[in-house]
Amino acid sequence: MTDFSSIQSAIISSNLNSNELLELNRILITELKATRTVEAVKAKRHLRVGLTVTFAGKRNVQMRGKITAVKQKFCTVDCGGYRNQWRVNMANVTVVG
Repeated sequence: MTDFSSIQSAIISSNLNSNELLELNRILITELKATRTVEAVKAKRHLRVGLTVTFAGKRNVQMRGKITAVKQKFCTVDCGGYRNQWRVNMANVTVVG
């Protein structure tokens, strides 16, 4: 596990200008997107329409529902009720049972 406070303090104490900070941000975002894509592809192998899943909704409330659609990186989960369909990243979904 990485010590993020030491990374943060190193960035703050460095004399990076705005352009260098923007470049660092671009690199971090690119890596984050690549990691999420890989996680979504791995998760997609196990997800099918009709499976019951759980995921963290707004304010980290645990939601439960059935998958109604599986796309490239996201799936649609129907949690029941009126207009209660969620578009969820597949890496954030856990299959129940």
